[in-house]
Amino acid sequence: MSLTLVSCETTGGGSISSKSGTRSRLVAQTDDYRRTIVEAVSVGAVVGGVATALITAAAGGSGRDVARNGLIGAAIGGAVGGIAGKDIADRKRSYVEREDSLNAVIRQARANNAKLSGMVSTASALVRQRRTEAAALKKASASQRQTLASSISDDESALSAAIAASEREIAQLKSLKARYNNSSAFNSQIGTAEAKQRELINARRSLTDIRGQVR
Repeated sequence: MSLTLVSCETTGGGSISSKSGTRSRLVAQTDDYRRTIVEAVSVGAVVGGVATALITAAAGGSGRDVARNGLIGAAIGGAVGGIAGKDIADRKRSYVEREDSLNAVIRQARANNAKLSGMVSTASALVRQRRTEAAALKKASASQRQTLASSISDDESALSAAIAASEREIAQLKSLKARYNNSSAFNSQIGTAEAKQRELINARRSLTDIRGQVR
């Protein structure tokens, strides 16, 4: 993974750059990760071997709701959305369809965790970058220190957003596990997501410590 690191440079005027290409990368990764949680992992929550469109219709949902939920079901292979018939019990008729749905959700969870790992790598690079910049400020002016401290504060905010996104994924995975009758297939993915979240929290803590040293 190629990361754009911005070094801490002191020019003739004594200015220090507060821009961070690494932070920008983290923000972009977090946005992408958050979208996949909303658009992909949540698909499993509404499918889970259940004929979503049929249930919506039976519950008195609008035609728009029925159509929307039918498309969501089709998004993971059409195993459920296109099932004909009015009997909601059809949602239980195929063990194979349930397994296909479960496998699709687990695959997406693995993909999301891979993106989360990328965010952790970027966060680690950001911490290394700020630590190097802080070390170079031994003879810097108060304004230079304030500039870097403010930039690190922005980094912490970016990490907080990443942590919040990971929390949402973990909650969804636990919800999916319950929907699939506490399938053990989710255990590994939940464990991975929680471990990566702890790394993000530690990275934010490190940035907080560095900011305190700069001031």
